[in-house]
Amino acid sequence: MSGVDEKLLKFLYKIKENKYYQRLIDYGNLDINNVQDLYRNLPIMEKSRVFQNLDTYFSDDFYEDCKNCDLEDIFFNTRTLSKNHDKIINGKKRQWIIEFTTGSTGRPFPIVKTRADKLMESAYLLKQRKKYDKEVTLDNGFKFLHSLQPEIENVDVWKFNDSDIDFVVSKWIEKKPKWMLATPQIYTRYADYILNKDLQVFGANDISFIEYTSQNVLPEEEEKIKKVYKCRMVNSFGTRECWNIAYECKCGNMHVNNDYLIVELVNQSNQIIDDYHKEGNIVVTHLTNTTMPLVKYKYGDIAKRIKSNCECGNTSDILVFCKDRENAKLVNTHYYGTDIFRRVMRGIYFHDYITDIKKISIIQDADYHLSVYLDKEKKEDGYFERRFFERTKTVVEEIDKFDIKYIYGEFMMPETTNYKETIFKNIISK
Repeated sequence: MSGVDEKLLKFLYKIKENKYYQRLIDYGNLDINNVQDLYRNLPIMEKSRVFQNLDTYFSDDFYEDCKNCDLEDIFFNTRTLSKNHDKIINGKKRQWIIEFTTGSTGRPFPIVKTRADKLMESAYLLKQRKKYDKEVTLDNGFKFLHSLQPEIENVDVWKFNDSDIDFVVSKWIEKKPKWMLATPQIYTRYADYILNKDLQVFGANDISFIEYTSQNVLPEEEEKIKKVYKCRMVNSFGTRECWNIAYECKCGNMHVNNDYLIVELVNQSNQIIDDYHKEGNIVVTHLTNTTMPLVKYKYGDIAKRIKSNCECGNTSDILVFCKDRENAKLVNTHYYGTDIFRRVMRGIYFHDYITDIKKISIIQDADYHLSVYLDKEKKEDGYFERRFFERTKTVVEEIDKFDIKYIYGEFMMPETTNYKETIFKNIISK
């Protein structure tokens, strides 16, 4: 018997009334002795599985409380999202929080949570941050992502207008935040502005650390960021489904979140990998969200798991992420295509409100040629094509040199060598 098995058994009983899992779990024979075997035989959860079972996947409490609501509108209408890509649904008795994420293809995916779920996830992150500085609070940080940061209330953080950047930088000088949360792209764009203006914004001990998420950091970006912010960069690897999967410690290791998650790896056959140092696809089980059970949820990234012997004292396993293969690079630029086009598609879904796309894949099939495959209801969509180019141009200036061909119709998503579906792949890398 292990503590993990006890947590898992308790969680599975909490979702006993869930109609989807009632079909999969033999509760009459479920006990501590067989919970691990039963768990291993449960199917991998992917976004398509949720979309195909919208009438049974969520808790009875949610369905009953929201039975007078239009679930199609709740889950698929992105026009009613807040600036933080979420929405509050008022049921008959309580409020429900719907957070949206985009995953590997940029397509909006709803996650239903209670306020208690969000408070717990937020508290875990704050606990990790305090390991760097005990004085860190939610109020003395500057949070670009998923927050109600008052200084960016009227700022579109992804447009990078000089006037907006100047306003934010002036607030940094005035308020001296102790830490920050943003993506590497945001940190880099602000660093460029500060360097170009020859501004002195931060001293050596002004910021304890800057936390980043969402994408890889290129070496030249890291050098520029550290030069401007004069502090350590800390990787918070996660997703809106569960907020944090692994957090970087002071020794530079990514420790898995085992407070309220089970984090595992699966092979190409979706079988759990027991051995350490073997490469696999990350899956997580959220042990507290009973409204929308995330059981063996396939996150998409590839990693190896290492048993912890870390000097920081954290005994949870360490994730070592597998670097992007050469076919993840957008050749003749210094960008990784997956990072770029996920970001482009987030803008198209959430801000251009183009929501009829079932699948999209971008293939670099020549040095300066991209084939964009689209499975969408509207064919020959000139507005999409224009916005796709314009949004890509804001990040990749070299896109002017590329010829882009749009191909409409059904297709199979390409996979990497690790059997991970991907929005981008180049087929010209040697």
